[in-house]
Amino acid sequence: MKMNYCSPELPVSDVETAMAALRLLGFKEAWTYEEGFGCMFAGDDIEIFLRKSEDPQPVVLYFKVDDADEFYEKYQQHAEIVKPISETPWGMREFEGRVVDGHVFRIGHGTGGEDRRKTVS
Repeated sequence: MKMNYCSPELPVSDVETAMAALRLLGFKEAWTYEEGFGCMFAGDDIEIFLRKSEDPQPVVLYFKVDDADEFYEKYQQHAEIVKPISETPWGMREFEGRVVDGHVFRIGHGTGGEDRRKTVS
């Protein structure tokens, strides 16, 4: 048995407003369904569902990218930076930006060395 993909679903107060905010960050609209559901994508493997909620509770999503510094420049213009870009003890260069309805996107890239997924137990 193998899992192949995960599509997070973000609860948002307004789907259209959330889509507009994500467009500024480089996401593209995949589809909408009525007023309460939509989907955004970025690149080949990033897909986020947006679901209208009366009380959206913020979540954190982590995105591994090729160049976090490049994303940081864009996010400074269109999101609230809650943690500036820095190098971590676990071998990543990353930052955190609050994007819509309190949701936080952590964005980072590896700084070299071995694949940590194979060494963490």
